[in-house]
Amino acid sequence: MSFAQRRNQRIKLVIPLLIVIIGAAVVGSQITTAQPTTAQPIVGAPSTLNLADPAQVTVRFMQAYYTADYRQRDQWLAALKPLASTDGYTLLENMIAPALWPNLEKTQTVVAADQVKVEDRGLKAEGLSKLTGNTAWQIRGVMVTLARAVKWPDMPANTHATNVLLSQENGGWKFVMLMSDDQIKLFQAHPKEAK
Repeated sequence: MSFAQRRNQRIKLVIPLLIVIIGAAVVGSQITTAQPTTAQPIVGAPSTLNLADPAQVTVRFMQAYYTADYRQRDQWLAALKPLASTDGYTLLENMIAPALWPNLEKTQTVVAADQVKVEDRGLKAEGLSKLTGNTAWQIRGVMVTLARAVKWPDMPANTHATNVLLSQENGGWKFVMLMSDDQIKLFQAHPKEAK
């Protein structure tokens, strides 16, 4: 096994641990399970971004995330940076991009913005993180649909449901990390007592 393969394997093993650690730091001590909501009718990227609207930030981030050209990693990261928290961007730059990019290059993935449709599926949980100075956070569900003509590595169908953890930073909502339903359940199952 080559060094690059061993490195990628270690990264894939470390990412879930980092996700739980970062998520715990952001989520902190207080979780509120959101009441079921109807999906927001925001599809695609809004023409202007309102960082005060977590649904818009979620949609814009996910559209930028899935809009990728395997030859333009730096441009991909640059498009995500203004939508990500400091911790979220660190995760993207140091963990997600190094693990994702070899697959994008291998499959020569090119996905244009007009080939990505993102639907905000509503609030799943929210709260305040006492670990980060009572910072507000939200977990929002999203549905990503890619045009049939394109394929994303390791995505078995052209539709993918996931969750996005956002936190407030510098007066606006920012991406922190992607979360599975199982990761959300872990946070909901072990909330710390509010002080």
